[in-house]
Amino acid sequence: MNTGVTRLKLNSIFPGTTNILVVGIIIAKQNPKVIISNKENKEKSVFSFTIRDSPEDVVNISVWGSNDYTRRLYNDFKIGDVVDLVNSKVTYKMDVKDKYMPKSSSSFYLTLNENSSQILQHDVKDSMKYKHLLRIPTCPQHIYINIEDIHFSGKNMCGKYCCLLVAVRCVKSTKLIKTKAGKEVFLKEIIVMDKTHPTLAVRIWDKELSERAAQWIPKKTILAFSNLYLEWNIFKRSMTAVVSNRTIITENPITKEANDLKVYANLHLTGLSTKININIPNLSTITEIMTCKRILIKSNEISSQFTAILYGLVSKFNIDGLSPLVLTNNLCGMNVESSYLMCLNPDCSSNFEMEIESYELESIINIRLSITDSTGTLENCILHHQAANKILKEVNYFQNMSFNQRTELKWKYLFTNCMIKLVVTEAHLNEKLTILIVDIENEGPISKFISRVPIY
Repeated sequence: MNTGVTRLKLNSIFPGTTNILVVGIIIAKQNPKVIISNKENKEKSVFSFTIRDSPEDVVNISVWGSNDYTRRLYNDFKIGDVVDLVNSKVTYKMDVKDKYMPKSSSSFYLTLNENSSQILQHDVKDSMKYKHLLRIPTCPQHIYINIEDIHFSGKNMCGKYCCLLVAVRCVKSTKLIKTKAGKEVFLKEIIVMDKTHPTLAVRIWDKELSERAAQWIPKKTILAFSNLYLEWNIFKRSMTAVVSNRTIITENPITKEANDLKVYANLHLTGLSTKININIPNLSTITEIMTCKRILIKSNEISSQFTAILYGLVSKFNIDGLSPLVLTNNLCGMNVESSYLMCLNPDCSSNFEMEIESYELESIINIRLSITDSTGTLENCILHHQAANKILKEVNYFQNMSFNQRTELKWKYLFTNCMIKLVVTEAHLNEKLTILIVDIENEGPISKFISRVPIY
């Protein structure tokens, strides 16, 4: 320890305290900035970062000196390093300063000067007792907002800051972008989700944070953001978030809510990626006749995929209401969110984001039917797009049909006796039963259908 200084905890410091040594772990940092003094007409550089030494105490630090000095400190000290701050000046914080730095718990900030202060790496062994502070969020649980609320509020949230608890869905490649001023900057974009909404893009304009983000693992990494900046992305026509100078990122926070979200994300995203692995067999191999009741019983008895022929009535067939068209990704077969043009499959090689006229995107007819026989009803069966094309023609043809034409087509099948070939997909934990209609036929005499209907 340096002689002539007293080691103090942050909660023991007040403005006017001098000759102090403060130990803390860096939880956020900013790029050095060059400032020209109006009085002396000289250049000075400032490097700002944030430390904590307990779950409750957080303080912002500003280091002043030459550009070479602050740049060296920025490169030498990383988020997660435990540091000694020697002979820092204790100053009341100003409201204007809070606009450009993370929210702190202290009524002051600390200033270090190149000529009179020091910042050093703390003793390695003693540093271990500070490491857990990296996983304690700096904001309380009750101030987190939901992603759904951000998208619902839309442009009304522009320019505001928010706190989020989210799971990582996708980490995109880092881009090197040249600004209008000719400066090269790094951009890393990640896609996050919570229990209320599957998609929010978060942009990171910082090299070190981009390198950290490259280590985040979809479905496993949980992030607590404090003071994310919200803006409207005119190209995606949706809200996005930006990591700002005020943002603190807590990776895999040690909270019950974070653990619950991790479990949810793993189940939800695994379910999405496994839904695409549906094997549609040759229709001629589907021969076993079942009733609605028997299909439901068998789906509870086995978890693997099976097929069946069902003779029954189409009791629900809404094709004359809202447009039943959806976008799918040709690379993986998964649905694409039309608002954001992002694939819902976390393992897709498209890396989530596509262009509206891309060959990767295809419009398909997405219709749900209910099938009824004497034993019960199968609700919300999905009309597979191959079967949909058989009875509704191609997508372009269906799009151009009038309301009356769609209604006429609906009544061709509604409450009529049909032979229906089904694929009941593999069951997954906490997932609803998925039944695909892969073929449907109602041509021929009624005896063709009734005589083959099983009693059970």
